[in-house]
Amino acid sequence: MLGHLTNFNRREEQEIQLALYYAVNLAHGTAGHNRLMLLAKMALLLGFYLAPNGKLERLDDADALAKALKDDDNALTGDEG
Repeated sequence: MLGHLTNFNRREEQEIQLALYYAVNLAHGTAGHNRLMLLAKMALLLGFYLAPNGKLERLDDADALAKALKDDDNALTGDEG
């Protein structure tokens, strides 16, 4: 749990984790699509990401954050540039 770094409680972190997973792996217009996509984008802006093991993690390095945001935005939008 990252609450000591973010002020999010466990349930809030689980919502962020779900939104990030949905945005990258599903994102096919189900009910709640816009809410989950918005939450995922806001989480990315705050430096959150899903580690390969599926756990919610947070970047501390500004350069790594900028690269992750660009990569994740491209993944979310399908842009290559």
